[in-house]
Amino acid sequence: YAHLDGNNDGKIDDTVDSDGDGLVNSFDTNDAAFGSPRDLQGKFDLFFDGRNDYVEDTAVIDGWSEATIMGWIKIDPSASGDQIIFGQNNFYVQLNSDKTVSTFANGYSNSVTTTLNTAQWTHVAASYSNTNNSLRLYINGKIIDNVSAFGSLPADTSSFTIGRQPDTDSKYFDGYIDEVRIFFKALHIKELKKLVCQEIEDNSGTVRGLVIPTDVEGVTWANLRRYYRMDAYKDNVLDDLTTPTIDEGSGARIYNIKLIDDQSAPLPYITKQSGRLDVAVNDASKGISGGEALLNEGAIVKIAHNDVYIDSELKHTGLIIDAQDAGSNPIEFSVKNDSELNISFYLELDGKLDLEGESQLVQGKGSILDADSSGYIEKDQQGTANSYNYNYWSSSVGPIGVTGARGTASTNNDFTLSNALLDGSSADDGVYPKTINFQSSYAAADSGSSDPITLSTYWLWKYHGASDDYYAWQKIYPSTPLLPGEGYTMKGSSGSVPITSEQNYVFRGKPYNGDFTLPLTPGNDRLIGNPYPSAMDAEEFIKDNLGTTDGGNNTNGNVFNGALYFWDHFGSVDSHHLEDYVGGYATRNLIGGAPAIANDTRINATGGTGTKIPGRYIPVNQGFFVLTSLDEDLTGLTEVNGGDIVFKNSQRIFKTEATSSSVFMRNAVTDKKEDTKSPSTSARVNGNDAENESDARPLIRLNFDSPKGYHRQIVAGVDKNATNSFDLGYDALLPDLGSEDLFWTINNTQFVIQGVDNFDSDQELPLGLIVSDSGIAKIAVNKLENIDANVRLYIKDKSNDETFEITNKSFEIELDPGEYYDRFSLVFQPRLKTLDEVTLEQGINIFMNESNTLLQVNRLVDTKIESVRLFNSLGQSLNAWDSNLENRNLSLEVNNMSTGLYIVQLETIDGDIIKKMLVE
Repeated sequence: YAHLDGNNDGKIDDTVDSDGDGLVNSFDTNDAAFGSPRDLQGKFDLFFDGRNDYVEDTAVIDGWSEATIMGWIKIDPSASGDQIIFGQNNFYVQLNSDKTVSTFANGYSNSVTTTLNTAQWTHVAASYSNTNNSLRLYINGKIIDNVSAFGSLPADTSSFTIGRQPDTDSKYFDGYIDEVRIFFKALHIKELKKLVCQEIEDNSGTVRGLVIPTDVEGVTWANLRRYYRMDAYKDNVLDDLTTPTIDEGSGARIYNIKLIDDQSAPLPYITKQSGRLDVAVNDASKGISGGEALLNEGAIVKIAHNDVYIDSELKHTGLIIDAQDAGSNPIEFSVKNDSELNISFYLELDGKLDLEGESQLVQGKGSILDADSSGYIEKDQQGTANSYNYNYWSSSVGPIGVTGARGTASTNNDFTLSNALLDGSSADDGVYPKTINFQSSYAAADSGSSDPITLSTYWLWKYHGASDDYYAWQKIYPSTPLLPGEGYTMKGSSGSVPITSEQNYVFRGKPYNGDFTLPLTPGNDRLIGNPYPSAMDAEEFIKDNLGTTDGGNNTNGNVFNGALYFWDHFGSVDSHHLEDYVGGYATRNLIGGAPAIANDTRINATGGTGTKIPGRYIPVNQGFFVLTSLDEDLTGLTEVNGGDIVFKNSQRIFKTEATSSSVFMRNAVTDKKEDTKSPSTSARVNGNDAENESDARPLIRLNFDSPKGYHRQIVAGVDKNATNSFDLGYDALLPDLGSEDLFWTINNTQFVIQGVDNFDSDQELPLGLIVSDSGIAKIAVNKLENIDANVRLYIKDKSNDETFEITNKSFEIELDPGEYYDRFSLVFQPRLKTLDEVTLEQGINIFMNESNTLLQVNRLVDTKIESVRLFNSLGQSLNAWDSNLENRNLSLEVNNMSTGLYIVQLETIDGDIIKKMLVE
């Protein structure tokens, strides 16, 4: 009761004890009767001495189909033997003698193999579900063990007990216990995590947090059947908070308890000092482990001190960053070492959150930024420093300021460059970041770098207009409001420096968060961008904007054409003239990515190619185009209606630009592994785009060299959802057809990426080819990804039905100017030989596959098989096949194969083949 001694004289401040029982009147429910009845209400926990202390209620869990029990424990260092933490005979949690934890329910059990630390607060929980047939054990909000369990919990009249075996004088717990709850529900992991590090209350029938003032979706107050907060006592009755008033006379009774202590469990974790977060929250005197705080995914952390930081991955349920510390100093919380800060439920940002380097803030589905947040983040991103080259940008932040009441989601308001974008040329040192000097002259930045940097407003543009309409670009200024998710163009700051030179910018503001939309007018294209302070999964973004009938998630139909187009200004011509620009559009869809080519007729069609392939993950602040247009030859196959572009927290992910899976389109020096293979020596690798080793889909990259020296890379890949027809999201339209070019053709339409469902030997992928000058055209394999080493690739020339292998060498052909839409294709087997080149017997291979009981027929010659018959050595017919024999490779199932001699008779339009085979 030390906290009741306000003047620190060693005595409780009230001095009147009328009945002389040692308990002053203000905490005595009956000051006329000798004894020590309690009347306490505050913030407490209970200490159990391991000898005879316990709490006992009536039976609670009785024949339930599902249940969850949970609480905080701090094991006393002297604890020994098996000890019951809480529960009934049909469902309880036990601390084992080796300091591991086990759960027992309905004859099933599970346990954690890791021992718990003594003198340290740990949250333990268990759930049972007959619906999901599971018994689960949780430690600090993380599933530790899950076993199959069946049937409802049995009827049980035993007392719900805290601190010993129910109704038995044994297995007493030794240590502290706080926040015990019983739910008539098997909580989902997402629900449970939200309850670990905070007390809860009834919010009109829904469970709501006291630290995070939002409802826990899916958990009602009626689900909560007992809530022993350990905060209120009347006589020997421990209050159950599910009742409307403090329990008195009946309820859970405490027995032999000698110590009711000040609450010390981390509800939530609160910093005690500056420094790395684990050091800042560590408080050994209270049993709070800073190291455990870093690992606890259910943790809610309150940053109450300045200069607190993390330098490795941190995944927490909630984070609260105060505006000032106790000394009224502004608080800054830093994320260092290119690390992920992942907040799954709630972020209250009243101070500064500095995302250093490539560090990112990820908030998943349902995670909110509190509208009452008055603070901001700072996020770095680098663009080209060359003032003649463009980058396409978006903002990850909006204006700083409160947008609503505490406990509600923040509104994503429009941003302006003057408020969001800063000069980050040097590290944040109290001087940087600086306000950018925006000037109107088109050449304002051409004379070189300045301090602060100068940017020309002449090159600030946005786009929402008809496809390929140069005049649809709209001028913007630093003060122009831009919508969240809207993209813009901007050139560099430092004149004619090498295009590999970078300029660092800082985006400062309230981070964009949550699900929202951006309008896209039907028939138009729009420059948009990643609006979050984390990477985005391009595949999830595309699927969320494809209609459900086309395999996507959008119930309103197809918003854009299923591909993303990234401007890559890779040329080094220092010019502001459109015709001198060297760059093009790289492409990404659900199959993969293809680099840009400089062949747009509106700019300098040098034929140069970018080296950057857009990865699956869109970097922070990266702008890109989405298109609603489809070629008229695709009309009727599907529709793209425009509408609302969907951005969702579920699209967010932590990915840095250190690998090729997340590539910001700027031409800077990088340590990423770019493809340097020559066209005549293809590379075989595993993992598409070298970005994801778990992506085992086969992928082919072809290079094209035109007579004028233009270069194009096209991509084909296998996906079970794709076909040889047009598939939105899997086939990407060519963004910039050149005067000399190569592309896949579907319905006479040009594609830079094509998806199909197989690369089988009879697969054929039509190619289109355009040349404007007579000369040699070359097609070669650039890279084969997840392709079997035995697979061979060929270019088929339909003018003579000849095939040319390109697996390890290029196909070269001299062509006259023209468009070749129906002449060439990619195939996976050579042409059939003629009977002038080989005999019928040489052109058809027949063998018995004994392991699969199959008769294999491989046809290499141009003939038609009419029938196949199988006989035994006695001339008896065993099998006959007279149809479906058109394929070049046949696998015919044999009935009752056994050892012996077999005879195969194969009839073709050019004669018969008879072959004997011995099966051993």
